[in-house]
Amino acid sequence: MNHRPPLYVRPIFFEPLPKARSPVTDRVAKGLLFRMSRYGRSREVQTMWAMLWIGSCAEAPAPDPECSEDERLDAFWDADGDGFGDPDTFEAICVFQPGFVTNGDDCDDTRPDVNPDARETCDFVDNDCDGDVDELLVPERWFLDNDNDGFGNPNLAQTTVTCEPPTGFVRNDEDCDDARADINPAADEVCGNDIDEDCDGLDAECP
Repeated sequence: MNHRPPLYVRPIFFEPLPKARSPVTDRVAKGLLFRMSRYGRSREVQTMWAMLWIGSCAEAPAPDPECSEDERLDAFWDADGDGFGDPDTFEAICVFQPGFVTNGDDCDDTRPDVNPDARETCDFVDNDCDGDVDELLVPERWFLDNDNDGFGNPNLAQTTVTCEPPTGFVRNDEDCDDARADINPAADEVCGNDIDEDCDGLDAECP
């Protein structure tokens, strides 16, 4: 079967960049190619390549006016538009161009939700670019509580690992019948009915 690529990458993603382009564009392109070789062609990478291609096709900007070394400004390309630049795209320029910022503090310039001002969330990603992943957020295993009796199903296939319990999940795996809310370790045992209501493995004998 012939699978066509998504519309947002056709045909731009497969086109080489035009020859008239800036050194910064070249560096960003090399970074994207490295990311593709390591992680595959993610949607973010495809979109950024398309943006580079479109920008490179535009008329080349006027040459940067001459200025002394002391007058040059530190500039970094901000591909995701979150106000923080990619440290690998440093450029000392005389006049700022659109898309550049004065810092190189971004740790993932393909994601606008990842930068030093972002809030750390429990997703195994360094959201705030401080070098730590999910700090002070400890992922735990949570068990599905299908019958909402406060006791979870011990079946590991129905568990999830997050920092906070999702709706319908609990911390314990003590339910022996997660389809009946009247069967759990806190339930009262009824004798002689061949049902283990309190999940102790036994049916109480009637006196």
